[in-house]
Parts: sequence; C-alpha cells; structure tokens
Amino acid sequence: MKRRKAIKLTTGGVLSSLLMSGLMSGCGPEVVGDGYEQLFLSSDDYGFFKAIGNVLIPETDTPGANSLGLAETIDTIVAKCYDDNAQKSVQSAITELRNAIGADFESKDQDTAIALLEQIDSSDSPAKGALERIKSLYGTAYQNTEYVGTNLLVYIPVPGEYEACIDISETEGRAYTYG
Repeated sequence: MKRRKAIKLTTGGVLSSLLMSGLMSGCGPEVVGDGYEQLFLSSDDYGFFKAIGNVLIPETDTPGANSLGLAETIDTIVAKCYDDNAQKSVQSAITELRNAIGADFESKDQDTAIALLEQIDSSDSPAKGALERIKSLYGTAYQNTEYVGTNLLVYIPVPGEYEACIDISETEGRAYTYG
C-alpha cells in the first residue's frame, strides 16, 4: 500500500471516530423493533445490511457486528454526516449487493451466506465493488468501537505520557490506540 493512501485511510478512521463519538452522545434511542429506528436505511435494507455485517464480523471470542451495534452506528453516520452523493453511493452499493445476492439473504445459514459473499468477492461484477464498499464501512466502524480500542489494542488515554523509544515486547505485539 502506498504511504499516502495509508495516511488517507488512517485520517478517515480518526475523523470517523471523532464524528461517531460526537453523534452518539446526542442520540436518544427510540424503541422500534430491535430497539433502533433507522435514520437512513429502509427497514428491508436495514435487515439486509445487518445480516451482511453478521457474516463479515461474526460472533467469536470477541463481539461481532450485531453485538457492537455496527449497523446502527453506520446508519447514523451515513444519515447525519454523509452528503447526498455519498449517501447515494452507499444506497446504490446496498441495492447492487441485494440484487446480486437475492432478497432472502437474511434467512440463509452462516456457511451459505459466506459462500455467497466469497463468490461475489472473487467475481468481476459490479456487486464486488458494492461488497468492498460495505466491507469498508463495517471495517472502519469496528475498528473505532470502544471495545476494540480498549480490549484489542493498547489503550493510552490522551493526554498522557509519551515514550518514543520503547521495546515492542512491552505492548505484547499489539498496536496502539489513543482516546
């Protein structure tokens, strides 16, 4: 990966986390269905989007997409922070992927769902770009959760002590995150 591209991706993650924390502090939950009222996605798209997230980041020894509320976080950020063009891009990605997979994706078992997504990921269809877009949204949202920042990465509250030259063994091989 080129250095400039990496810096752009990192900057996007930092900005997303700042926006996410600001947005989520002002949100008041309204109980509808599973406890969340969609701001951007329709009810059908929300269920489909949540099912995709459950396949991309399943429950293992760490919480998955559904436990961390990633679909809700992404829906809020897209609704409140994205401009019209970016919202249309997300909506078209969801529509493209739904058309390629089929309407009954939510009812598929985990193995079948993984096989469908792997088939799309290995193809040259427009749905592959749509899947990449959705994977990017989920990846960024996951990396910016409090759980990942405090449990999977080395958490250093800011402001705090800065030590430029330390032995990597002190971090147990984990990357740093700042809060």
